[in-house]
Amino acid sequence: MKLLLAALLALGVGTAQDTSPADGVAAGPVTRWTVKVEREDGEVFVTVRADQDPLLDVLREIAAQAELTIDGADSSWRRTLVSADLRRRPLRQVLAFLLGSVGLRGEVRQGALHLRESMELAEGVDSLREAAMASYLRVLRDFPEHPLADDAVHSQALIEEQRERYAAARANYESLIERVPQSMFKSGTLLMREGAWQDAAQRLSDLLRLEREHDYEPRARLELAFCVAELGNFERALYMVDALESIEEAADVDDERRRAHVRIKALAGLGQGREALALLDEVDRRLGFATTKRESLALRASASESAGLRDEAARAWLSYGRLADGAERANAYSHAARLALDSGDELAALFVAQLAKREGVELPDLTREARQRLALDEAELASATTVQR
Repeated sequence: MKLLLAALLALGVGTAQDTSPADGVAAGPVTRWTVKVEREDGEVFVTVRADQDPLLDVLREIAAQAELTIDGADSSWRRTLVSADLRRRPLRQVLAFLLGSVGLRGEVRQGALHLRESMELAEGVDSLREAAMASYLRVLRDFPEHPLADDAVHSQALIEEQRERYAAARANYESLIERVPQSMFKSGTLLMREGAWQDAAQRLSDLLRLEREHDYEPRARLELAFCVAELGNFERALYMVDALESIEEAADVDDERRRAHVRIKALAGLGQGREALALLDEVDRRLGFATTKRESLALRASASESAGLRDEAARAWLSYGRLADGAERANAYSHAARLALDSGDELAALFVAQLAKREGVELPDLTREARQRLALDEAELASATTVQR
C-alpha cells in the first residue's frame, strides 16, 4: 500500500504545465493556499496551490466553491499538511492527489464529498490489491505519458503475480520490454512457470543479446540453461552452467541450488545417473535442497531412472506424484507405472494406476497392458477384493 500511495503521489504531480502559476495566482512565493473551482460542460475543474497547508482547510474551500457538503471529516486532519500545485484538473483527480498523498480516500456522490481512511474501504489483502489495481488504472489513464507511468505498470504486474494471475502479470511485463530489461527477465520466468520452455528460452536469449548493460545477465544465463535442460538439450545445458561457474561464483545459497538443479538434470539426461545422484545427495546434505521436497524428489526420480535403478526411480516418481499437481502429477504416475511394468511387476503397476485414479489421473494404456500380462479381464478385477486388487 505504501508503494501505491507513493506512486499515486508521484503520478499526481502531472505534466510540466502543473508547475506553472495557476490562473489568477501571481508568480513568486506563495504564502497561503489558493483554490479556484470552475465548471465547463457539466464537469468541475479545480486549480489548487498549497505548500504545507492544512488539508482540512483546503478541502473545505474546494467543497464550498463546488457546492458540496463534507462527510466523514476528522478534526485531527487540520494538523495534516499537504502540498500541491495543480492547474485546472478534474475534481476527482485533485481529490485523488490531495487525499492519496496522506493515506485517505474520497468520492463525490449525491452532492457530498465523502472522506474515508484508505484502510476502511478495503477488507483483507485481496480487496486491497483490487483497490490498488483500480487506482493504478486510473492514474495511467489520466497520465499515460508521465515519466513514472512505467513504474505504475510494473506495480500492476507485481500485484497480478501476488494474485497468481500469471498471464495478466506477463502481459504487463511485456508491455515494458522495450524500455525495462527487468521486464524481459520477469516475462521469461513467468513463461517458465507456465511450462512454455521454448518461448521462455527465446525471451531470455533476447535479454542476453541486448547491447545495453543490465544486472540480469547471470540470472538470465542460469534460467536459460534451466530451459535448455527442460527442452532435452542436456549437453548444451551442462556446458552453459559450467561456463557460468567459470566466470562468476554463485551469488547465494539459492543460486547454488539452482545451478546444481540444472547440472543434476543434465547429467541424468546424458545417462550419468549415478553422478547425478551423488551430486544430489551432496547438495541435500550440505544445503538442504530447494524450498520444498518436490524438487528433490523429481530430480531423484530422473537420476535413479538414468542410473538404471528402476525400483528406486518408481518409488521417487510415485512420491513426487502425490505432491505434484496437473500435468506434472499425471507424468509422475505414468513414469512410476511404466517403470513397474518394465521391472516385471504388473501388480505394482496396477497399484500405481489405482492410486492415480483416486487422484483424478487415468492411465488406461498402462492399466490395460498390466491386466493383459496378468491375464485379468474386467470381470475378474471387479470381483476381486481390495487386497487382491
